[in-house]
Amino acid sequence: ERFDFDEQKVVAYLQRKLADIQLENYGAVVLGCTHFLFFKAMMEKVIPAEISIIDGNLGTIRNLKSKLGDNLNPGPGSISYYLSGKKMDPAHFERYLHYLDAMRLQSV
Repeated sequence: ERFDFDEQKVVAYLQRKLADIQLENYGAVVLGCTHFLFFKAMMEKVIPAEISIIDGNLGTIRNLKSKLGDNLNPGPGSISYYLSGKKMDPAHFERYLHYLDAMRLQSV
């Protein structure tokens, strides 16, 4: 949430946090928050390859789209952005979208 995507710092942080966990006892890691996708590639560098990383973001988006249904049509109304329960300025949210676009382009 601080927009700190420096790979060296994040990988070092993950290594410290996971140092006391016996990862060989696990078969999967579930990314339990939608913003964890920003760090998925970095997690893949720290978590052994035999451990699956389950990312539910696509399913969350599909479920949201299904629940919204016809309400996705353009019309009167407004959009509010929230980050960890706090209302955000749309310009702040745009930084996340920009970073997501950059991640998408790197994976092509």
